[in-house]
Amino acid sequence: MGILLRLLGQFRRDAPAPWTDDSIFRAISMHLDSGSGSLAPKDLRLPGDESLERAEKIRWAPGALDGVLGRHVEPEESSAKARRLAKLVDRVARTGDRGAEAQSYALLKDESVLPLIDPAIRLMSEWRSPFEPHLALFAFQLATRSKDRGPVKAGIALLGAMKLAEHQETVITLGKHDEFTLYAAVALRNMFVNPTVYLWELARHVDGWGRIQTVERLVPTDNAEVRRWLRTEGYKNSIMYEYLALTAATHGYLREALESSEVTDKDLIAAGEIIEAMITADGGPGPGMDAYSDAAATSLAYLQHASDAPPDLRHLLTARAIFRYLSEDGRDSATRLKCGWSEAAVASVRARASDLIHRPLWESLIREYLESDSEDIFYRANRAAREAGLDAFAWHWRRLQAMPAEPSRWFDAMQTANADRIDQLVDFAERAIPLREIATGPADEMGLGKRFDAHSCLDYVLQDLKRFPGKGLTLIFAGLRSPVVRNRHLALSALEAWERPLNSEGLLAALTRASREEMDEKLAKRISSLLGDA
Repeated sequence: MGILLRLLGQFRRDAPAPWTDDSIFRAISMHLDSGSGSLAPKDLRLPGDESLERAEKIRWAPGALDGVLGRHVEPEESSAKARRLAKLVDRVARTGDRGAEAQSYALLKDESVLPLIDPAIRLMSEWRSPFEPHLALFAFQLATRSKDRGPVKAGIALLGAMKLAEHQETVITLGKHDEFTLYAAVALRNMFVNPTVYLWELARHVDGWGRIQTVERLVPTDNAEVRRWLRTEGYKNSIMYEYLALTAATHGYLREALESSEVTDKDLIAAGEIIEAMITADGGPGPGMDAYSDAAATSLAYLQHASDAPPDLRHLLTARAIFRYLSEDGRDSATRLKCGWSEAAVASVRARASDLIHRPLWESLIREYLESDSEDIFYRANRAAREAGLDAFAWHWRRLQAMPAEPSRWFDAMQTANADRIDQLVDFAERAIPLREIATGPADEMGLGKRFDAHSCLDYVLQDLKRFPGKGLTLIFAGLRSPVVRNRHLALSALEAWERPLNSEGLLAALTRASREEMDEKLAKRISSLLGDA
């Protein structure tokens, strides 16, 4: 890394604007953990982030915008902008024109790079834009001397398109920040005939969108070590396991691994997580279990091992997911058979799952784990309790009293609220949630981030008040005057669910004031409707 940083010094004296020493590359390089080689902290603020935050209302997680655009949004036609970018960079390639460099940088800074860069590179390939002496240096400077994200992404893409493998360390360094991993992964695939070792290295250093995007480009692979990593670690990411579950099962050869006579407890737990994530994926990001050709054989092998393994709530949850999946599978028999679900296979897997689910030891284990201070263990125990119909309110109430500023604890407690408990919860909410700090007047805040935790706490109370007419008016009054749009929506939803007329003490005055103050047209109409029914 020191060699690369010294190499940057060669461009300092005569570097044209907008090159800077306060670059994104330098920031990432200086924050790599000396032991693991990973970025620390994961949410590192980059140069240029302040101006980005001022310009954008929604703060995207690193790599999230490109991840969503690449997966869930049809690409917009951007041929005119891509051609403009290609012409500017081609001028740089042929003449080293400083003005074209600055214009290219400005365009890349102001526009989304994802829909631009591939068409631009294709045009430059058609035009046979020369790599040397100017383009290779320009791409390296974009990647290493820019303070804005777009130019860095373009620089990585150009280094890959030119197959400049000597810059693989630079590309991997940048790729360790999830914002740039997609571009780094594509560049590495372009740089090397067999990029497996480099992609695997990159994938192990990221855990968000970067993990998803790299693993998808790591497969297929004939590397046995990578296959094992895929089915034991590679599917894990901080976004959704569902995105990589099918990839891990298929290219990690999960069925073959489970059909072995010996499977470690750790590997079996990972297999269960993959199976459950595939089942969930079918109703979410997909594809998942419905697209997995080895679904029946893998499920049976997993359940056989899980039946002999030490009791673990994770196996209970996976067995329930499998049983529910088979019970709700409405596909025709021919379609199911493509995944191995013959009538005999369905009957065998259902029987195995049912035997595991109905073991008498689970309730005592759930109660034991509900006492845990570990968030992960408690989360699993709470899921298991809910699916078993076990009332966990006593545990949620204790946890809420211990940490009333934690939004998820209000969610859990309100989910178990009933007519006998709602007064207790409302009274505590009125004392524990800083309502005066929330009720500062309507605005158009999205309510994202830690500074809006109190508003999120109020959210989870408001969304369940619709089940309890007349309860929590003080909370509703605060919600109506919250700057967070979501709070106001939920406050109105509660009132709309209650019986008319709404003539409780203070409510008409609160709605009248809200009608004067509300800036959102849809919310204003809902308030007017309530006033008309009052």
